[in-house]
Order: sequence, then C-alpha cells, then structure tokens
Amino acid sequence: MKLKLAYLIGALTMASNSNAAVYFLTNVTSGYAYSDGLFQDTDDSLISGGIVAMGVFGGTGFDPNNIATSLANFTTLASAQIGSNSTTLAGSFAGYVETKVDTAAVPLGDPLVGQDLFVFVGNEATLATSTAFGLFKTAVHGADAPLERTYLANPFDAIAGDALLMGVAGTFTGNASGFEAPNAEFTTLKLAAPVPEPSAAILGGLGALIACVRRRRN
Repeated sequence: MKLKLAYLIGALTMASNSNAAVYFLTNVTSGYAYSDGLFQDTDDSLISGGIVAMGVFGGTGFDPNNIATSLANFTTLASAQIGSNSTTLAGSFAGYVETKVDTAAVPLGDPLVGQDLFVFVGNEATLATSTAFGLFKTAVHGADAPLERTYLANPFDAIAGDALLMGVAGTFTGNASGFEAPNAEFTTLKLAAPVPEPSAAILGGLGALIACVRRRRN
C-alpha cells in the first residue's frame, strides 16, 4: 500500500513540470488504514456513484440552511465520481475517488487568486440531485507562477483539522480497498442531510396537521 504514496509523489512531480493548473481529487494519499479517508453516506454505507467537486463560492457563499442557494453560488473547477477507477488501487472501490484534472493556468490578477477553495461532496451523481452532503475548505487558490499549484481533496485532512463545514467524522471497519485486512479500520467523512429550510419545515408541519384533521373528521 506504500505504492499509493509513491504514485502520488510521482504524479505531483509530473504536474509541477506542466503548464496547467492541476486539481488532484484524491482520498488515497497514504496506504495506512487509519489515515485513508473514505466517503460514507448517512446510513454508514460507503458511497459509490456520488460526486466530489472542488470549486469556489460566489454570491452569499455557503448557507447550511439553504443548500439550493449554496449550490447556485458554487462554481465547480474539477470533479470526479466516487467509486470510479483508481489507478493507485488498480480498481474501483466504494468510498474512494481519485483523478487528476488539468485546467488552464491561473495567472496573477485572475479573480480566482486569493479565493477559498472548497470540496463539496454529494451522495448522488450530481450535487443538484444529492440528498446528503459534505463540505470542507481545502486551500486558498493561488496563482500558477512560476509553477502551477496542485490541490488535493482528501477528507482525512479536513476531519483532522478545523476545515469541515458539513458532515461528520465516521468510521468503517472492513476491507474497503481490496488490500487491507477484513477488520481494517478507516476514518470516513460521513455526509449529513441538510437541515430543512424554515419555510419547508413550516409547510411540512402544516401538511401533517391538515392530514391529522382530515383523519379525525373521517
């Protein structure tokens, strides 16, 4: 499993010699079970088919009480599907995401420079269709001069620090990557369902009250 770390170092070395910005979405940066962050749904199952998107917030930024507005304010710079093929792991595994995305170089003076870079995770193929989310800040976007920057989307880093904005630290016991022992323990980023908006909660309460009144009349 130490091959994972060697692969990442090699990939980043190659990235530093290119002329494009690189967003390396990955959560397999180390080969040790205790530090492999996985993505886990609200029911504790490892996610397969969800999405990890790295980007920036505009407008009013992130509002945990209004996910729809938050999604509208979010601009995706790079994304990958959870459970898609991992070169490091030599296969597809639930909970893991790994891909390298090259984008145009960001020069000095670009509006992206200085903005907080976030990782937005959803349990469905798109953020818009997801019902549970994770969100953490990963870095401040810099200019690609003299060499481009490379940003990682490792949930373990967020869980270990204070960057986690939505979701909680969870655990998974099992052979998640196909290489570990059956009882290996993994730290996970467990997604959280958004808190209902006040208006939605009120409407839901009214609906339940009306249904209750109708039943009583019958």
